[in-house]
Amino acid sequence: MVLSVDIGNSNICIGGLAEAGHREIAFTTRMVTRPRCTVDEYAAEMKFLLHRLAVEPTACEGVIVCSVVPRLTGVLAAACKRLTGKEALIVSCELDTGLTFQVDEPAKVGRDRLADAAAAAAHYPLPCMTVDLGTATTYNVISANREFLGGFIVPGVQTSLRAISAGTAQLP
Repeated sequence: MVLSVDIGNSNICIGGLAEAGHREIAFTTRMVTRPRCTVDEYAAEMKFLLHRLAVEPTACEGVIVCSVVPRLTGVLAAACKRLTGKEALIVSCELDTGLTFQVDEPAKVGRDRLADAAAAAAHYPLPCMTVDLGTATTYNVISANREFLGGFIVPGVQTSLRAISAGTAQLP
């Protein structure tokens, strides 16, 4: 099983990818993103969550980390290494996902968007578009030639709701 960690602005989602090709989701759990937490604090919280799910971290054959919170990328990678003994593979535009980039600065594309595009290209007919609903809502377009063409980012549902309710007199 591969331990996968998705560090978002609001939550950190943790999952176990199992079976052939690591395509089966064995478990999922989540914790709140807290940018000031240390390696020790995240390792302790992850250990608790994994224990509650009867997952033995040292049985993981690998770790992958996808992060849109740069300050926490190394922190969570180190926490995972402490628990599993494995170095984390960090999602970036330099990974061989089978995609090429038709954007000016691939390194500036959010890691979450890279993961969305790579997964869509691996599992769905191309061309396609992905939509990811998080703190921000992201849209990505992948061509029939496995090219990441770009996309756009808008405020997420909760972010939009907070903004409209704060800026209007009659909406709750």
